Amino acid sequence: MSWKNAFFTILGGFIASLSGIIVEELRERKELRNKHFEDIKQECLEPILNKLYELRGYFEINESIDWKSLCSHDHLNYLKSDSHWWDNFSFERCADKLLYEDLKKHYSDLYEKLQIIENWIRNNYEDYLITICSLLELIENDSEFKEIEKELLGEVSDPKGFLLKATMFSLLSIDKSYWPNVYSKVKPKLDKLIHLQNKFYNTNEAQKLRSTINYVTSMIDECATSIKEISLEAKLKGKCRYIK
Repeated sequence: MSWKNAFFTILGGFIASLSGIIVEELRERKELRNKHFEDIKQECLEPILNKLYELRGYFEINESIDWKSLCSHDHLNYLKSDSHWWDNFSFERCADKLLYEDLKKHYSDLYEKLQIIENWIRNNYEDYLITICSLLELIENDSEFKEIEKELLGEVSDPKGFLLKATMFSLLSIDKSYWPNVYSKVKPKLDKLIHLQNKFYNTNEAQKLRSTINYVTSMIDECATSIKEISLEAKLKGKCRYIK
């Protein structure tokens, strides 16, 4: 065998070996990247999505809400206390801490929106509850409200609670299909309810409450949609220190 043949034989073997190493390294990198993506989906995005759904429930208006309890002495004392669940609210608490911070490298837009929600909850949720209490106080102290409440005595088990629900549904522009049971009972007094609605609809409290609910639920829904879209993706975006 000539030296040229020997050289090319050795070179070919070296190239084949190097190619095999590169292919194996690329395969390992792909597996590592896929594994990291699955970890992000299961240990970070999934629990955050569940927390978003839970959080949205605090801003959803339905027939199960006991509006009277929101202005009870116990609840008002709780608002005045030094510790509340929202004071240190963070999505990091429900997800893997490292993976949550890693979202900045892969899905920075989502991470920033989650941060906005976190900051809003910590800094504004208490004010949201206070706004509800202020609006309820306005309604409860209204002479027309009290008059309708008396008319409902004997017709419903809890006239004040029942009427508060009907009034709040109206003020928050909740379609009657979401409160059919309450609506069926209040329908005979619909004209008076509409009058109450017109009286309080444009108050600062009612406007602020509608604006707050629309703003927060929109942010939550936007993040939830982003997470569901990411969960359907096959490839992880961006780079981080956990994968080369």
